[in-house]
Amino acid sequence: MAPTPVETEPFGFELSGAQSYELYSTGEVDFLDARGADIFMAGHSADAFSVPYDVAGQRVLSLVAEGWISPDRRVVVYCIGGEECDESKFVARALFEAGFDPSMVHIDMAGYSECESAVYPTDTCSDMSVLSP
Repeated sequence: MAPTPVETEPFGFELSGAQSYELYSTGEVDFLDARGADIFMAGHSADAFSVPYDVAGQRVLSLVAEGWISPDRRVVVYCIGGEECDESKFVARALFEAGFDPSMVHIDMAGYSECESAVYPTDTCSDMSVLSP
């Protein structure tokens, strides 16, 4: 389990699963999965990037440098979901440290489990190397 982040920091706007899907439907938002790579491979939101919370700082900088994500676009971060969403908060912190405006960063509090149960678009992969970045 992830250590608890400092609760006084701004971690972006919290969204429901339906609100996240509404943003997804616009095509104008990037999704970041804060869960571990092995869990990501078993199932993730379609078009999401894997950004495991324990390497979030390095991974965010890499995705920005390679042009996969940009501070000019909205970002939704999700993990397993629930009240805390600590993994998502770690990734949000990494986004802020990389220059993302907190108003452009959102945390999907419902998490991946709601994505699955609501039958939103999902994907799987058997090898992380086949994914872009």
